Amino acid sequence: MLAVLFAFTLTITACTTNSESEVNKNTEQADLSGNIIENVDDLKLNLVEEVVLVIKGSEKKYEDSIQINLGDTAYDVLKKSSDINRLGLVTKDYDFGKSIDGIGDDLAGTDNKYWLYYINGEMAIQSADKQEVKSSDRIEFKFEESTF
Repeated sequence: MLAVLFAFTLTITACTTNSESEVNKNTEQADLSGNIIENVDDLKLNLVEEVVLVIKGSEKKYEDSIQINLGDTAYDVLKKSSDINRLGLVTKDYDFGKSIDGIGDDLAGTDNKYWLYYINGEMAIQSADKQEVKSSDRIEFKFEESTF
């Protein structure tokens, strides 16, 4: 009888050890899964987002991909490009926002032309420093006659 009781105790102990081992194994998988998710989130934060910037002056055309940060505006993109490529950006501040008065040799008012800008083919309805951009946007600044 003592031998049966001893064998029964060993069986219960073995089952408990296996169950605890399974619990630990599951916990490790959950921790591993949690780390993977955290790493994926870290990767999302480090993804490079870009927009396409096109500048069409009276004689020159410029096109480039510009890296952006969350909250960047069309003006921020133009300013980054201007700084990198020494485009010669001229702006003026108004109550409604910044006016783009010149890029390179093309100054606003020359031959009744002004710097207008478009986001994904549509004329913008606010100043460039107020218009936030997102990844894959196509931003075009064109030196053209204004219909206003």
